[in-house]
Amino acid sequence: MLINRITFLWLAVVIVFLPLLTKADEYLLVMSKDDHVCQRAGSIYNKDLKKYGKLSLENHEEYNWLNWDENIDIRDASGHSGVIGTPIIKLAVFDINNDGADETVIFSRSSLGSLLRDKLDIYPVSVSKNRKNLNWATLNKIKYSGIYGGMDYQLKDTPAQRETKLANGDILKFYIDIGHFMYIRPMKFGETYYVSLFGSEGQGRSNVELESTNMVSISKFDKDNELTDVCYLVKAYAIRKEK
Repeated sequence: MLINRITFLWLAVVIVFLPLLTKADEYLLVMSKDDHVCQRAGSIYNKDLKKYGKLSLENHEEYNWLNWDENIDIRDASGHSGVIGTPIIKLAVFDINNDGADETVIFSRSSLGSLLRDKLDIYPVSVSKNRKNLNWATLNKIKYSGIYGGMDYQLKDTPAQRETKLANGDILKFYIDIGHFMYIRPMKFGETYYVSLFGSEGQGRSNVELESTNMVSISKFDKDNELTDVCYLVKAYAIRKEK
């Protein structure tokens, strides 16, 4: 069930006052196109918060199914790593876009000071056959898709936050944006693959760790590697009493 605009606006008001009502941090489902997937995701996150006080995704089969090959080092033409800062680069082969055929998926993380930026690139499966001899110059010549956590990511299944009329008469809409410092995690429900995008809107956007994020989009790539949002969850914070 897709929550309509009126319901979402009502939820926005509730979220503002929720710290007065809740006894513990929890994720609220505010948009769902697949209740089975979205409610399961919310259950995972909330059980983690209750048990560990933080997300522990590696303890769940929806996240720990993927075996990354971390024994790769992709270089640029000069022989240097193509990722800024201390690189994390790893590769896996699976059907990320659910088209019935595997793709090569390369995950990398770059650092800007203490701030991390995830990137997930999707290449033809043939790229994985040469995984020990990859370089960014060659990869950039191959058609690829993906998502970069260092860019805007607007939640377009929420009401527009503001609108601007352009000179040609078109209306440019701006939505809640959780991008710039997103954590990207592939996930699997049943036989379907998704990506969970952990980010923040507003002052919390400069995320140092996963726990500092306050919104999640569960999204899915289609056969053309276009990303569609399936769920939105918002983290509601309880008031901490001073001792």
